[in-house]
Amino acid sequence: MKILIYRWPFTLAAVVLMMSVVLPAGAARIVLTKGYRSAILQVAGTAKIAVGTNHSATLLDLKVGDHVSIAYDLENGALVAHRISDGVPHKPRNANVQLVPAAFHPAKLSVAYKHLLGIVQSVDVQDNTLTIAYKPK
Repeated sequence: MKILIYRWPFTLAAVVLMMSVVLPAGAARIVLTKGYRSAILQVAGTAKIAVGTNHSATLLDLKVGDHVSIAYDLENGALVAHRISDGVPHKPRNANVQLVPAAFHPAKLSVAYKHLLGIVQSVDVQDNTLTIAYKPK
């Protein structure tokens, strides 16, 4: 009988300790997903993807959980991504090269894309799609 009496407080303490660790971890996950929406974007064949210092990345280089910035456009009712980059600041390819002033560059046609910041949820290389979670404005 004495053995059962001594084990009871230790068992109770172990259960309380586990609950104090497990419950806050689950609550943190709920807070992170609260208020987020998901969007599926079709990635254009000519899309520019930059991951880290790799300026010619592919969809295979994007990983679930990466924070990304996407320039997209609405085409035929679908969201089409034209530029995708992660949140890492990119270094210029050669920092010692002097850039030519903008007056010497020919004028380029610029397309006004909409921008979206989000977190990669899934990447489907076969369908050429990207699913992200984002906070609506």
